[in-house]
Amino acid sequence: MVSNDSARAQNNQHLLMRLPRTLSYLETWGFGLTGHVGWIGTAPIIHAALGPKAILVWFFGTIIS
Repeated sequence: MVSNDSARAQNNQHLLMRLPRTLSYLETWGFGLTGHVGWIGTAPIIHAALGPKAILVWFFGTIIS
C-alpha cells in the first residue's frame, strides 16, 4: 500500500516536469496573431448571417469572456 506522502511526492514530481519548447517566440506570437486577425473577417460574416439574433450572440459572448 502506498502512503499519502509518497503519492503526493510523486504527483509533485509530475507537476515539475515541463515540455520542451518546440516553437520560437516569434512563431508562437505569429499563431496567436493570425487567430485574432482571422476573427476580424469571421465575426462580421457571422453577425450578418444571424441578422437581428446576433445581439444575443454578442451579449452571451461578452458575459462568458
